[in-house]
Amino acid sequence: MSDPSSSPAPISDDDLRETLDLLATAVASMSDRIDDLAAVADKQIKVATEARIAAFAARDQTNPKKYGDIL
Repeated sequence: MSDPSSSPAPISDDDLRETLDLLATAVASMSDRIDDLAAVADKQIKVATEARIAAFAARDQTNPKKYGDIL
């Protein structure tokens, strides 16, 4: 079993640079995906709002208290 108080072996500058590059690439990729998801969420909110407006308009147009005398 390894000694928990011992420090890990230092990594080389090249390995550190490669690790940081990979992390930066991963973060950039996640950022792009989050931006895409935000655009999708905005579109869903817009469609839901339009559907809600249309539902209220349909409800108002079929209100028997307003239009019952016509029928």
